Amino acid sequence: MMSDDVIQDNPINDNRRQSYRIETKAIVDVKVLADQVLTDQVLTDNESINANPHDYFLDSANIQLTQEYRELQQQALKRVKALSDDHPELGEYAMIVQKQLDVLVQACLSNSADQQQTTTVNLSPTGLAFSREKPLAMGTLLALRFTLLPEYRSICCFAKVTRCEQILAQSFEIGGQFINIDEHQQHIISRHMMQAEREQRRKKTDQTEGMWAERQP
Repeated sequence: MMSDDVIQDNPINDNRRQSYRIETKAIVDVKVLADQVLTDQVLTDNESINANPHDYFLDSANIQLTQEYRELQQQALKRVKALSDDHPELGEYAMIVQKQLDVLVQACLSNSADQQQTTTVNLSPTGLAFSREKPLAMGTLLALRFTLLPEYRSICCFAKVTRCEQILAQSFEIGGQFINIDEHQQHIISRHMMQAEREQRRKKTDQTEGMWAERQP
């Protein structure tokens, strides 16, 4: 189920914000922007870019529709919870309907994702590291879209290259710093990171318990 009702807010405090990062699966799309696109913009936290990153991706309309569904889903879950308190049977039925919608959306998104390349990225609240075949110069401006899995939640934003390291003969790891992402996007990233960290801890616990069980007579 893709619902987020069990994930709490504020998973990352300010002291951990800069250093906290995880490896996670994502679908990454990158567009390298020509210098003239942002016409002498000074990139600081107090200034915005006069462009929309969605404009650089032809299928952004589908992504935005998915985001709208997620927002409606959250509103529906809140009302289902309130309904369940007074009318348990109606609440249970409404939750079944919500799960049916989730299954349908998951199937559609999975079919779409099968046609795209999934990769491992290094994600933090302030940036994303990903690999590509060609290097990028420091300070290069990017239109960046990444879809976090398995939730299929997408972030579309601008970023600038802060790191470029060769890791294989024809592979470079690019570190990109997010530029002026909004509070909603930050919330999606933080929530995903906490959920992924929980899953990693669970797998580690399962492996430890499995090894312990194998050693028992």
